[in-house]
Amino acid sequence: RADGEAVWQFNHKVWVGFLAAWFGGLIFFAGVSGSLATIDVLFDAAIQRINYERAAVIAFNLVPALLWFTLIPRDFAEPAKKGADMEFTSRAVALLVKFIFSPLTHVFAAILLAYSAKVLVQGGFSEARLGQIGVIYSACVVVTALLAYPTRDAGWFMRAFWRIWPYLLIAPVVLLIAALYIRFENYGVTPPRYMSALAAVWLAALIAAFAFTRSRADIRIIPGLLAALLLVSAVGPWGATGLTVRNQAAILERLLIKKKLMVDGSVSQKASSAGAWIWEDKQRAASTLNILHDYSGMEHIKQLFGGDTTNPTISGSKYQTAHIATATRLGIPTYEAPKPRIIENVNTEEPFGYTASQGGVETGGAVWVFGPHFVSSRNIEFHQPEYFLSSGKVLSVSLTDNAVLLRAGEKKARFDIQKLVNELTKGNDQTKNGLVVLPTEGDMRARLYLKSVIGSVKSGSGGVKVSEWSYVNFFILLDEDET
Repeated sequence: RADGEAVWQFNHKVWVGFLAAWFGGLIFFAGVSGSLATIDVLFDAAIQRINYERAAVIAFNLVPALLWFTLIPRDFAEPAKKGADMEFTSRAVALLVKFIFSPLTHVFAAILLAYSAKVLVQGGFSEARLGQIGVIYSACVVVTALLAYPTRDAGWFMRAFWRIWPYLLIAPVVLLIAALYIRFENYGVTPPRYMSALAAVWLAALIAAFAFTRSRADIRIIPGLLAALLLVSAVGPWGATGLTVRNQAAILERLLIKKKLMVDGSVSQKASSAGAWIWEDKQRAASTLNILHDYSGMEHIKQLFGGDTTNPTISGSKYQTAHIATATRLGIPTYEAPKPRIIENVNTEEPFGYTASQGGVETGGAVWVFGPHFVSSRNIEFHQPEYFLSSGKVLSVSLTDNAVLLRAGEKKARFDIQKLVNELTKGNDQTKNGLVVLPTEGDMRARLYLKSVIGSVKSGSGGVKVSEWSYVNFFILLDEDET
């Protein structure tokens, strides 16, 4: 039964209390950490890291919650104060809205209107980031309007802003809808695009509600409608996940029909044969299959393999196995690979990349995993964090002379990254599920699991190719007796 003024005042106090509670938690953590550090320095007490972590858990979970519950107002009917009666925090919000937030929204609105005119003149636009820009800008306008609510009659500038703010949403929403239409047509539904479409529906409804009522609609419509839409999107076949998997399954089926790889409603055996796919369709099918796997939608395509004695979508005991088995059956990669390019001219440089697929890995008996580690060739003196082994030894990982060096006591192991990259660029590696290599030198029973490599291949005179790596992502595997 409270009016909009009371609703605003209640939420204002709630969220100011929230910020104050988190600031209190931060002060608590700083105080406890400072006390522990002082004890460590003065008494040489060797305070363990776990104590700081426990202090952080209390400081950023329990303390803010207790403070926030204490600060939440109990009066739902207190109206928002105006003019000289405004308390400090409300006055601060009003100043921020009037002199910063509101002018910036007008500036960005002008930019988007100019871009809309450019689109009309040129007849096209780049939709890749436009949807994200539209959602962020529109959300900022709505938040600014909510913050401006109690001062909407304070002077001509705020009155003008309160009357026109719904119209500031028109250009970004139109551009957002156009961008989403193109993305849906080309790539189908994904949860991020679904949420952007949900935002477009929410914003369009706000434009209608506040424009037709001349900004006299109840402000509870703004968060209430968003909450209702989020509830609808959370469950059911119409939800973000349900609609994504059904749409991507339909796209994959259409691709198979387009390539004439369906026989009597089932995928034909020639799907996995060489030349069955052109590169663009293969990558599109791989992307679709990855999305189905990521959002637990493999069961939506199991009917496509009705002619198989063993349905690849349900093969194996692990869902990951079904993903790889289905990709193999369709003859598509499990992860999108860069389009192959051939080096024809001398003195050219081409990017090189290797990424392990998400299959099982033969560890060769190793039982301990350390990592992941990210190493750059540009930082030769780079040292990774040290690990304390159960034997009391310290395992150190460093990069020297294009090689990863492990040390634990008197033992060591050296992995020549440059040699490994040379082998990969020559195409000598046939491993599909990731590359596990033995050290080139040393007596430590260790292995290196190569996750990914980024670099380049240079072709000079005489057709000699030289590989140069930039970044390597790997894990360290140790046998049990080494720990």
